[in-house]
Amino acid sequence: MIRAFSAEETLARAGQLAEVLLDCIAGGASVSFMEDFSRDEATEYWRAIAAEVRAGRRVLFAAGEVDGTAQLVLEVPPNQPHRAELAKMLVHRRARRRGVGRTLFGAVEEEARQRGKTLLTFDTMAGGDAERLYIACGCTKVGEVPGYALFATRAGVDLLHGAALTVLVGRADFTETYASRHGDAQLPSADSAGRGGDICPGGGRRRADSY
Repeated sequence: MIRAFSAEETLARAGQLAEVLLDCIAGGASVSFMEDFSRDEATEYWRAIAAEVRAGRRVLFAAGEVDGTAQLVLEVPPNQPHRAELAKMLVHRRARRRGVGRTLFGAVEEEARQRGKTLLTFDTMAGGDAERLYIACGCTKVGEVPGYALFATRAGVDLLHGAALTVLVGRADFTETYASRHGDAQLPSADSAGRGGDICPGGGRRRADSY
């Protein structure tokens, strides 16, 4: 079962959420942190996310008894009202190969659609399991960034390549919302949308972030 956590539940479950995050880091996931990230730091990270949830800037989803999590980031620049970001899609290794990641992704996508968003953006490690999952979920890979980040468990060894991915989540709904706010302003068609990573209203690609 996937459900959205309130700020209060995020705080109450901060320890369990930290366990998921730390397990993913230990497994080599590229989720911004290194292997020396402590439990206290992980717990504090989730407390900060609780504040974001309370402020309405993020939606936090959890799977089961916190076997996995995903975030929908709603705070974007004023010129990108059609866009949101997928962040920190994490599945504990004990719960993998059971469809948890795909189900979390679907929950984020549906929430974005309900909020009138048409584009999700995010990045992930190129060539990894997460990239394959996102592509299987219908995302489009728009490019790679060489030397994008350090490996979480291989500091100082070499750099991983980042993969940028995108997904469209409901152009028709956004077109109606945009028109109601901006009159007869014209949106580009999907065929004329930006290429090579350009992101346009209703016609770009979503960029795969962390899992």
